Amino acid sequence: MSDRHPARETLESFLTGSLPATAAKAVVTHLLEGCLPCREALNHLSATLFLPLLHPELSFESLEEESLEEESLEMAEDETAISAELDAAYDIAISSAFAGALKKAEEIRYLEEARTVAGAEGLPLPGDPEFSTVATCETLLDRSYAVQLSHPEAALRLADLAALAAEGLNPEINGVGTAEIADLQARAWSEVANSLRITGDLAKAERVMARALDCRTRGTGDTRLLARLSALSGALACAQRHFDEAFRLLDVAYSIYISLNDRSAAGRALIARGLYTGYVGDPLEGIHYLLQGLNTIDRVQEPKLAFQALHNIVLLRVELGEYEEASRYLERMQPLYDRYLSDVERLKLRWVEGKIAAGLGRLKEAEAAFLEASRDFDRAGLGYRAALVSLDLVAVWLRQSRTSEIRHRVAELLSTFRAIGVEREALAGILLLRDAVECEQTTFELLQLIATSLGKLDNRTAPPLEIH
Repeated sequence: MSDRHPARETLESFLTGSLPATAAKAVVTHLLEGCLPCREALNHLSATLFLPLLHPELSFESLEEESLEEESLEMAEDETAISAELDAAYDIAISSAFAGALKKAEEIRYLEEARTVAGAEGLPLPGDPEFSTVATCETLLDRSYAVQLSHPEAALRLADLAALAAEGLNPEINGVGTAEIADLQARAWSEVANSLRITGDLAKAERVMARALDCRTRGTGDTRLLARLSALSGALACAQRHFDEAFRLLDVAYSIYISLNDRSAAGRALIARGLYTGYVGDPLEGIHYLLQGLNTIDRVQEPKLAFQALHNIVLLRVELGEYEEASRYLERMQPLYDRYLSDVERLKLRWVEGKIAAGLGRLKEAEAAFLEASRDFDRAGLGYRAALVSLDLVAVWLRQSRTSEIRHRVAELLSTFRAIGVEREALAGILLLRDAVECEQTTFELLQLIATSLGKLDNRTAPPLEIH
């Protein structure tokens, strides 16, 4: 706690809201550190400054006289303290002062954070007259969309600023109708929700998406907006394991885009449908949707989306045990992987390479890939995904009868799962595996069953490749 106490004049300015932002922040910090003399001084000043507003019948002079009397009364043990009415007034005044000051400090903090948002450079900040405009909101949404997959945290902050700008729009000032404003608010909040989904905050994403849908009900009824909200809600439902709802919403989005003759967006919805269908354990149907999506989009105009579809076809071929075909695809697509994969996606690709090698009987190559992927997932803070890779590694060792290494790895898995606080079902699977190892009854079928079960419980990471 600072030894230097704010001067009386500083506290008065603080209470009236006329103190500069930096100085006000310093006063709040000093008071919250627990300085009793300054809190008492603030109590007295609060009554002096605010009580005439609460009780007009009281004059400043009478309050000063009352204050002098109180000082003498405090020395008399048999006299009563300040009246209950005045005490209550003190509480009201000081609470008001603190609330106002803390609100102001929060606004300062938000403004400081806004200045550091990557991608918001050159744009008006909250509090600027040009911040709450359609142009600013649109630009923030465009910039958020552009980095949603590569830098999801930055995308979230940009979308959050866009939503703040949209909420501040005024029909009279901005020359936009209330229904159009509601549409823009729905767009902004839905992108916030989508970024929250990608970053893993599903509970908050659901609340924010509900807000977006509520805004849409007050909007123009734009069908393209409905399609976008349906697609994003479908992605969120899939992340929450509500697959029937997810597929229904994606089908709605697809139907609307087809009616609008927007083949690109319709193909995107089909590719998402294929990705999620394969993700829940139906590889053949997933490939069907992915191929249909590829035939719908313009591959020249949207090369990255085409790559994402092709990559997921490779993953599903691996799930079907078509290792030779998957290997050929990987080799032919290497230039695309070099161009489009993020660091985390590259870790997932290394895992897939290990699966293919194991499926083709190249056990040393598979072991190297699994060890590398597990280590790098763990370093990236993806302990659950690292554990799933370890199960594939155990399968390789099982084929080589390397019992002691299996026992050691399973013990590590158990420690990891307990440390990260996984679901009870996931922990039960690893305990079952441990017991099987101890009894020398581990089988490939058991490993596959546990791996499949853990994969379905894995809600810490998104499906193999995200799409917009």
